[in-house]
Amino acid sequence: MKAKFLGAIVALGLCSLGSPVQATTIELPLNGNTIINGPFASYPENTISVDLNFQLTGGDYIGQTPPDPIYGPFYGYFITINVDEDAFLGTCFDNQAGSYCGRELRPDSPTTYVSGSKNRPGSIYTDTFIFTVGDITPVNVLLYDDLPDGFYVVPIPQTLSLFATGLVVLTLLGWRKKRNAVR
Repeated sequence: MKAKFLGAIVALGLCSLGSPVQATTIELPLNGNTIINGPFASYPENTISVDLNFQLTGGDYIGQTPPDPIYGPFYGYFITINVDEDAFLGTCFDNQAGSYCGRELRPDSPTTYVSGSKNRPGSIYTDTFIFTVGDITPVNVLLYDDLPDGFYVVPIPQTLSLFATGLVVLTLLGWRKKRNAVR
């Protein structure tokens, strides 16, 4: 019984390390690189177009600081998201009439292009800046893109670096043990 249970755990662990995750809509990190793979050869110039969008959370006024007696409370946020240095998502909001933001949320929905081939996956690089002013709840952004059918995110196991470090340490300990045994 123990052997079957242990075998199932090992099989699940091995499957989670190597298999790609199929996705149609994926969430991108706000700062980082996402590796995309799929049938690039079936698209013109081995390039797919990816539509980007985002969802905001937070940014609600909580009003803990007394407002200015003339202008009232001032609060808002400004967000920029650069994607692969060729696509831009931006929005801002504040409560002051006639300001730069104009009291409305103005998101752009740009398209970026991902190129790859059979032997070389493509990637999407994101860089995000969030600036808040006043008494508001923390602003967070969820960034999404829609991939064509057949494309997927190549998983990079978070434990891979820990595994590699452990392997190096065990190798060094074995080498040291052999070296001391020879002396």
